[in-house]
Amino acid sequence: MGPLLGIQFSQSNRDLEIYTPDGQRFLSSIEINQKMIQQEQRANALDEKIRSAVINLLGLGLSVEQVSVALSISVEAVLDITTQQESKSRNPPLTVSKYKKRLRGDKRGI
Repeated sequence: MGPLLGIQFSQSNRDLEIYTPDGQRFLSSIEINQKMIQQEQRANALDEKIRSAVINLLGLGLSVEQVSVALSISVEAVLDITTQQESKSRNPPLTVSKYKKRLRGDKRGI
């Protein structure tokens, strides 16, 4: 046992295991890397679900603000997603200033 930190050391087979003062084993670098990859995959899956929800809700006729509120994301995030989607379909992107002009009914520069 490490007297200053209260951690414990144990050797099993050829591996050295280290335990926290409350008895939990510290993860190895391989385990940490695996967890990091899993978290990245979860984050990417969530991003894709949000993108899909934004596109679907806008397709149903909801406004950018309504989609923003419904999904608890910023208006800018919704606009970013629409910009990405429009660039895939080769339409000019909808910027915040163009969106505000569209809301005001100003057709110039859109």
